[in-house]
Amino acid sequence: MFKFPFRSQDRRRSDFPGSSRRHGRSGSANLIMEDTDYKKISVFPTFGELVESKEVKLKPNIIQGPYKSIQQYLDIHFRLFREDFVSPFRKGIQVLVRNSNARFPPSDVRLYKNVKYLDSAHEKYLPFEERCKFCKDDYHLVRFGSLDSRKSGDDLAQSKIFMVGSLVCFTSNNFRTLTFATVKCREKEHLSKSQIVVQFCHSQILDKNSSYMMIESEAFFEPYYQVLTALKEMKEEDFPFPQYIIKVQKEDALPCYLRSRGPVYISVSGLEEDFKFDVLNTSAWPSAAQLGINDSQFRALQAALTKELAVIQGPPGTGKTFMAMKITEILIKNKFIMNRRAPILVVCMTNHALDQFLVGVLKFTKNILRYGGQSKCRELDAYNFQKLEGFYDDRLMQARGREVIGLTTTGAARARSMLKDLNCEIVIVEEAAEILEVHVVASLNKCQHLILIGDHKQLQPKIADHKLTNYKLNISLFERMVINRDKCSTLEVQHRMAPAMTKLIVPLIYKTLKDHESVLRKPKPKSLVNRVSFVTHKFPESQFKNGHSKMNEHEATFLVALCKHLLKQDGYKPDDVTILTTYKGQMFHIKDIISNDESEQALDLSYVRVAVVDDYQGEECNIILLSLVRGNHNGNIGFLANENRVCVALSRAKHGIVIVGDMDTLSSKAQVWKSIKDSLQEQRALDTSLTLRCEAHPQCIFRVQNAADFQRLAPFGGCNENNCFVLMDCGHICKAKCHTSSTEHNICTEPCKKTCRREHHICSRRCFEMCERQCTSLVIATRPCGHSLWKLCYRGIYDSLCKAVCNKKLSCGHNCKKMCHKACSPCELCHVDSLNFDSIGI
Repeated sequence: MFKFPFRSQDRRRSDFPGSSRRHGRSGSANLIMEDTDYKKISVFPTFGELVESKEVKLKPNIIQGPYKSIQQYLDIHFRLFREDFVSPFRKGIQVLVRNSNARFPPSDVRLYKNVKYLDSAHEKYLPFEERCKFCKDDYHLVRFGSLDSRKSGDDLAQSKIFMVGSLVCFTSNNFRTLTFATVKCREKEHLSKSQIVVQFCHSQILDKNSSYMMIESEAFFEPYYQVLTALKEMKEEDFPFPQYIIKVQKEDALPCYLRSRGPVYISVSGLEEDFKFDVLNTSAWPSAAQLGINDSQFRALQAALTKELAVIQGPPGTGKTFMAMKITEILIKNKFIMNRRAPILVVCMTNHALDQFLVGVLKFTKNILRYGGQSKCRELDAYNFQKLEGFYDDRLMQARGREVIGLTTTGAARARSMLKDLNCEIVIVEEAAEILEVHVVASLNKCQHLILIGDHKQLQPKIADHKLTNYKLNISLFERMVINRDKCSTLEVQHRMAPAMTKLIVPLIYKTLKDHESVLRKPKPKSLVNRVSFVTHKFPESQFKNGHSKMNEHEATFLVALCKHLLKQDGYKPDDVTILTTYKGQMFHIKDIISNDESEQALDLSYVRVAVVDDYQGEECNIILLSLVRGNHNGNIGFLANENRVCVALSRAKHGIVIVGDMDTLSSKAQVWKSIKDSLQEQRALDTSLTLRCEAHPQCIFRVQNAADFQRLAPFGGCNENNCFVLMDCGHICKAKCHTSSTEHNICTEPCKKTCRREHHICSRRCFEMCERQCTSLVIATRPCGHSLWKLCYRGIYDSLCKAVCNKKLSCGHNCKKMCHKACSPCELCHVDSLNFDSIGI
């Protein structure tokens, strides 16, 4: 299939690291001087940076006040963003240079030994769109050592190794030389054979007779490549919104497409009727109540429709997605009235977030397009960019006719040539406070209206090198605009959490967050006495397997046991509970415990979501079980001291939350946890045990401190002090130990007591046994002939012959001696007498 010939994908040789074909290194090309024009710096790392560890001088992101120029801005951000990839790669390689035989590779890189070069890749290995763009001789097949014999090609294909666009390097001489390449193809049939297809960064290839060590960066290179290339190619005249991004101007202006016009009457659907009003005249707008929104949402809607740079902050549960949908719907409905022609561009950080947004848009328009092939949402299959047919101009025309085009930030940087030709007037960035500033800037081109929706109090952008937080690389464009312009429209009413949970983040993190009246009616979580519980302990943290993450055995087993207990509660399903943790090592450990569980809840338990906090922003669940992991004597809690991460962790639950952690460790040095500790103590929610109640016997309260306590005190989800005593459907009282399900009682062994239909005989079997289909009780029955007989109850009166003596008077005067069921004549006595008289000659 034809693919847009984006310039960003045509990797010119000048983009690759300066190095000779033989040795993978050269002198000055490996040195990046402070005064070097950033446009001359290779996007790829160099031998000098990685192996010789050349010092890199950086300037911090200016988060308060203006930049001097567009060039200064691009220079600072290009170097910082590039260093974010290079730095961890450098650290990993430096460890290997010192000890290439280390038992575990450093956490920043993946290491593969005994790698062999096979040959130029056959055309069949390449995606179709790649075949028509490059000569197949540019692609090469290499074989790496087996990773895990237990994993199939499908398993490896789902992993993060060798993602297309990853950067790898090869050495056969203990890092005296390096050869760089990018992964071009890694289908499961390749991975099952321990093979990948790569493109070398120079015309050099590897020696078939040599064995190599291959190093892959843990940081995914493709987003860095696309964004850095976009920054290098960006011209000053194309730089988006310099008055705000560079000069941090505070004055607002109308979007360009609304200027120099008279009244612009737009149509908006209200709560009970439709409205038409001049969008530029704020006094002409219908009220918030008429539009079905609250006052803070009303102010955000006005800002989104009338300011060329709108920044909308949505604290947890305040309806960021709802507002994004409403804004998008209004803009689509009034496209031509507002003098617009191009599609709305929606940009999200992740494929998951993009899918969620576009599925929401489908509710009011089907005329959308999703760029990029990483969607796992079947609802969007028909709207994928790959469905478009024809050459560039044809496909561009088809894209131009759409109402909404959705891309990830990486996809937007990759598609910048197409986006420039589309000339989209409006760009909406979802979860904008979680996206690095350069990702947003590289996505914009020369748009006229930018709407940033997010929350800078929640997760900040992820960076690979934590030290670059000292250079403020982790400050998003969203947050920088809030700091400098003070023009943020904040949503103030939350609809998610019961008030007890709101108290954990108000006023500590949010000063004005209010509870909607609906949260006062949130169902109380079953078995949990308190909506908020913090169970503190003194069990220390430990290293997870290869030492790259942390875990806490006590917290893991406790929360899995608690989860099983909740799943035993009547009506609870796996979707009602989520286990969150702050470290990936703990997440993997909890999943291992669940996978080895053999209890009756094993199947339900396997469907419970287990996730790290950083992957759960924007999501919610009825009950959250949170493991904080850290526990040590030094008060060292790492990123748990980060207020943003704490905010996300504590604001995901709707009905209740149970937190397990070492409060002494957490609060010894971190002010944020000292404040949370005070809030918990005010609510009497901090204890060394978790208080539970029996749903069947509410007066029965018990405390659990470890996983074993659940089996000891509530083996069936209820309590261990009472019997069930619930009237079962069979009519008997359940005498089993207290359990929680109203339908899943133990087998009833009481006598059946059911009666038959005819004689009301009581069934002799036990209740759990199936009653006999035929009643076998003996009964006396009288036949129409007047004789009585014993018979089985279920048998009819005519089911057997009457064998009683007939005794009826015959005409001869004798009584009939035959059985009742036989005919009475001839008289047997008379017949016998006549025979006797003849024999004696009378």
